[in-house]
Amino acid sequence: MNINPKETMFGLPILKVREILRQAIKERLWGNSRKKVIGKVALILKQPTVIAQELVSQLLNENYIVLEKKKFQDGIQYELIATEKGRRFGIAKATASISRAKASELLQDLIERAKSINENPEFVFFVERIEVFGSYITDKELLGDLDVGVKLDRRYNGTQFTQHNQHRIEMAKSGGRSFNNSTDQLNWPYLEVILMLKARKRGLSIHDINEDEVFSVTETRVVYQFPGN
Repeated sequence: MNINPKETMFGLPILKVREILRQAIKERLWGNSRKKVIGKVALILKQPTVIAQELVSQLLNENYIVLEKKKFQDGIQYELIATEKGRRFGIAKATASISRAKASELLQDLIERAKSINENPEFVFFVERIEVFGSYITDKELLGDLDVGVKLDRRYNGTQFTQHNQHRIEMAKSGGRSFNNSTDQLNWPYLEVILMLKARKRGLSIHDINEDEVFSVTETRVVYQFPGN
């Protein structure tokens, strides 16, 4: 996920909002009262408390954070915790924006690569579905990047899957690829499809629908479905 550093969010510079979420990720937004927590947010924003309170309310409503209340023997602690959606935004890179036309071009190229992968029985996994989300499904003309979710599935089952999986691993090794551990090696046939879809395209951010929790709380639009599914 990328963001446009020149944009605003909830009426504030988007980089300031990102910093709040980064502090939540680092578990630094806590205090013995809600007022203390809001005060920390205000200091980071360099804004009055009322502005900080409004931002926190917006982030809570949009499920970027949750407010946890913990009881201890010596008192109570309040803490703002980043959700999966908030963590994704907190680690987002600030890069130059791309036009909607460029994003559409990236999306069409991605779909073509998915079709090519699906037509090739050498790959152990195929692309079952592609979804877009984020700024692309809004009416914005300038986007931080193109956020895409992909769902892969096995092309083979049982012993056929094991054989084809090992074959792709051996091909990668013969081509000079090394692996950090046995898990990385075993997962290579899956990762190679993800890397082929990404194709090192600037402005394209690919997320795994099977792994990323953001898809349970984010509106998406299906743009490609494997025929027959």
